[in-house]
Amino acid sequence: MLLPLVSLAVLHITCGQTTGRCGIGGGTSKIVGGHTVAVDQYPWFVALVQSGEFSRAQAGSNSPLTVFCGATLITARHAVSAAHCFATFRAQGGNWKKRLVGVFGLSNRCTPTWKASSTFSNVIIHPQYNGNTVKNDISLIHLAKDMSSFTPVCFPPAGTTRHSGEVTIIGYGTTKENTNKSPCSMMEATVMEYTRKDCLATNVASQIRNLPGVVCAGLKNGSADSCQGDSGGPLMYQTRGVYVFEGIVSFGNGCARRNNPGVYTMVSYYRNWVTSRLNNMRVITAG
Repeated sequence: MLLPLVSLAVLHITCGQTTGRCGIGGGTSKIVGGHTVAVDQYPWFVALVQSGEFSRAQAGSNSPLTVFCGATLITARHAVSAAHCFATFRAQGGNWKKRLVGVFGLSNRCTPTWKASSTFSNVIIHPQYNGNTVKNDISLIHLAKDMSSFTPVCFPPAGTTRHSGEVTIIGYGTTKENTNKSPCSMMEATVMEYTRKDCLATNVASQIRNLPGVVCAGLKNGSADSCQGDSGGPLMYQTRGVYVFEGIVSFGNGCARRNNPGVYTMVSYYRNWVTSRLNNMRVITAG
């Protein structure tokens, strides 16, 4: 059961040439170990699907949509995801970017119901992405359509370091390890972000020791975590009533295992890489 929404203050911010609002969402319920959540609570979430499947849904098919990854809207024309979400498609060659669609307001993927969609004019995968070490696991999507009717997430301000405390993860990924069954609706869970020192004391230490620009999050008892299909989606924290984009779902050892936090690409670490590729558009920051 969803808990009542809390009232959130609207944050109006001027950042460069951009005036608007960001990170306005809702939800207080506490994805493995999570609960379903109304998709309107996180309007910046973008469900990534294959265009052939989406075309069938547009034609009236009731076949479920497979959300292979998530992404996060940061301007009206740009979204951020994980690099590994696109590695397989890029390897297939051809005009692979045209075979993908971003779906907004996907309230039900099993009997597909959504508000808007956009193809991609470009997908920029970090040039130093390494699929073996998962280093630089970040990508920038250029949307073919203007999505200004959807509120973007707040981007971390310049000079921001890692957050500590509660963070939220959302997505349509599987709710148990080693299963292909995904929920019909978006799920959310609240977990804790680890300090670098604490993460190096967990079972993922050997995987992150030489990885700059990552954060760890989870619950020590393993009761909540991101899982297969959640990749590319956001890790967020709240400040002054708005959500700030902290991380991108990258990898983990299984799902919700004790002493195995999820690993997330740290958005603030890649701030310059992202903002220098926005074609003169600006992100909106919280503060």
